[in-house]
Amino acid sequence: MPAASPEKPEQIRLDVSPSDHVTALAYRAAPHNRTGAILILAHGAGANQTSSFMVRFATSLAARGVDTLAQLSQLAPSGEDFAGAGADKCESDQ
Repeated sequence: MPAASPEKPEQIRLDVSPSDHVTALAYRAAPHNRTGAILILAHGAGANQTSSFMVRFATSLAARGVDTLAQLSQLAPSGEDFAGAGADKCESDQ
């Protein structure tokens, strides 16, 4: 697995069936600074693994020695992110 830097995360894709897969972004700590801790961040509805908060938080953790994996996002066969599906419906329910 190639090394990634906090500034340029590694994109990971895992096929879970012939038509579905999940993705994540790996923000790796520098080898000399690595604490041995790994944190998996998951986003909420309405945001995704590339939201400004997720990117800043993951980058900051990696800079402090924590390897960080930003949200495993499952995609529908159409390519739509299941995690964000229905976020617009939540507002109309109130």
